[in-house]
Amino acid sequence: MTRRRGGSADPNEPDGDVNVPATGVASYARYSSDLQDSRSITDQQRKCRDRAGSLGLAIDRSLEFCDEAISGAKHHRAGFEALMAAARRGEIKVVLFENLSRLARDVGLTINTLKELVYRHKVRIISIDDGIDTQTNQQWEYITVILGVQNEQYLKMLAKFVHRGQEGVVLDGLCVGDYCFGYGSEPLADQIDRRGKNSKPKKKYVIVPEHAAWVVCIFQWFTVERRSLRWITRELNKNNAPKDHRSSTPKWHHQQLRGVLTNRKYIGEWSWGRRKNERDPISGAIRQVDRSPVEYEKWHRTLPGLKIIDEEAFVQAQALLAESASALAAVRQTDANSRKQKGHLNGTTSQASERWPRHLLSGLIVCGECGRNFQVSGNMSRYMACPGYAVGECSCKTTLRRELAENLLLNEITNRLLADPLVVEGLLDSAAEAWREITATGPANTLAVEQKLGDVKRRIEKLMNLCETEDSPDLKKRLIARCAERDALQQKLAQLSTASCISVAPPTEEWIISQLSDMRELISSKGPAAHAALRALVDGRIVAYEVKTPGRSRFYHRLKFDVQLYNVLSSTISANLVFKELEGCKVELDVREPPQYEALAEQIKVDFDAGLSIAEIKTKHGCSYTVIDKAMKHWHEINGVSRPDGRSLRGRLPKQRASDQLLEQVMELWGLDLPVREIAARLECGLETVRAAVVTWHESRGLPVPDGRVRRKSIRLKRENDIP
Repeated sequence: MTRRRGGSADPNEPDGDVNVPATGVASYARYSSDLQDSRSITDQQRKCRDRAGSLGLAIDRSLEFCDEAISGAKHHRAGFEALMAAARRGEIKVVLFENLSRLARDVGLTINTLKELVYRHKVRIISIDDGIDTQTNQQWEYITVILGVQNEQYLKMLAKFVHRGQEGVVLDGLCVGDYCFGYGSEPLADQIDRRGKNSKPKKKYVIVPEHAAWVVCIFQWFTVERRSLRWITRELNKNNAPKDHRSSTPKWHHQQLRGVLTNRKYIGEWSWGRRKNERDPISGAIRQVDRSPVEYEKWHRTLPGLKIIDEEAFVQAQALLAESASALAAVRQTDANSRKQKGHLNGTTSQASERWPRHLLSGLIVCGECGRNFQVSGNMSRYMACPGYAVGECSCKTTLRRELAENLLLNEITNRLLADPLVVEGLLDSAAEAWREITATGPANTLAVEQKLGDVKRRIEKLMNLCETEDSPDLKKRLIARCAERDALQQKLAQLSTASCISVAPPTEEWIISQLSDMRELISSKGPAAHAALRALVDGRIVAYEVKTPGRSRFYHRLKFDVQLYNVLSSTISANLVFKELEGCKVELDVREPPQYEALAEQIKVDFDAGLSIAEIKTKHGCSYTVIDKAMKHWHEINGVSRPDGRSLRGRLPKQRASDQLLEQVMELWGLDLPVREIAARLECGLETVRAAVVTWHESRGLPVPDGRVRRKSIRLKRENDIP
């Protein structure tokens, strides 16, 4: 449809030979930052429509292209690319924009775009503020180059001005928006009611307690409980944990945890400006490049009041991350040509299994015959077995029930070994000796490290001054090496400071017992931290031997291992103390369900000594006479005592007469005035048994024993009186 020209022509514009198209008139508008007013697009489009109307043109609303909050230095913009696509389809004949800076702030992009539009697609370009009209101005290319350079230079100068302002805020110790998860910002006290043109207040860093609690929890899971990054990720997402204020997705990812665990801001060391943005002049893409230490060293800040994690936990986290990287490096797939590591994993190694155990006994059980590590097997991985048997290189056929072995092993270590008074005494002696040593040498070591750290800092300052006057690669390398040395000394000083605060008083027996109690709870948790503690206790090796019982087709395993008391202290009490090596304890443990007679042996012996008869013991425990006999035999064998002959034990139970057993029944019939002969007949016993029961009953109550003749006469008289 042909559009009607809107309004009369501008008398200042040339006419006559100017060809005015009736359709295909477009406009382009853009603004750079989300801090700008979004009405800028509307204002630019209105200005383009007014200018088009003055030329007798009408802009098609469907050809009004725009980009909001995006830099003109970027080559890939949705509105800009839509404009170029429409021009390539021949839908556009005229394009208007406010000025060349709206189209692009890259001189190469600007001139190439205009040349493509004008010469290839025959599009008329009108830049209102710049006075460019490619149909009437033959010098438009010259003007475009000059203005394009100015627009690009403006962007560079603006970046320098912004950086200068942020640098001043950093040097003042204030917030520049670089805070991470766990922190926030709030206005200074004198900036809250600030008004005027620049009303944005200056802000300081603050700790956000709700987020800081999650940071502490992440370090606790990773360093103490030895949880994997994926496990922590699942827990965070399961509990809907918050994320950093700059996150674009609501869920956590395990890669983001590495950023949390390696962020030195959590120990009060705030760096700024280590990297800077650099734009590719060809593609316009932005990438970050590292600055030299000469530039960013002056922006390093130490803010102890913002510390969330102590240095010891942070150093431990870095060691675990380095250990993980080392374990995975051995199994990364490599390119056969370049030998560079690819992202894929290629199986696992023993080192990786130690770092990420699947269960408590992972990598600990070793076959006593062939020396191979036991592997999980059976339904649902409930068993462990020697892999050598499957290939015919080992005769150890018996499988090990994993859950039973774990429970028996934990019971042996926690309830017997760690509760042994001799163990407590040995650990107390070693801890006391280590405490005396660190108390005597700690201050001297701390002073030496502080002096060396001060010397290194002075050398760094001198190197920085030289680097400002000389641009030498060797100086920069030396500066980087000194900075690394400074960081290492700061970590060592933090460890010494932590070690000096371990205990003001020497260790006591109560303290040792408390530490061992924590050790028992840790091992009983059966998590990754429990695996690490157990590995340290048994020195990373539990040997399993197959035990064959004569006459039985089902065998079992006997575990043999040494419990290293030295590792009990060094792995659970403190890594900063140096303990003397203690003598280990050798332990043997049979992994099997004990038979019924073994389980009841102790209880049956107690009941037997209490005077219960065999029949009573049988009724109490619900077992057979054979089980009781085997239990008594087993008890005497394990206690090294010879079992007495049965005939010698006949007199252990008190003898009970028949009259005593029938006492209550006799007296019940006696009360019915039955004759003695009839009572004996009913109870199927002798006359003397009835008489003895009557005598016992009366004598036990202090009553006179009745005469038989008197009783018979009394019974006869009662019966005669009852006859009518």
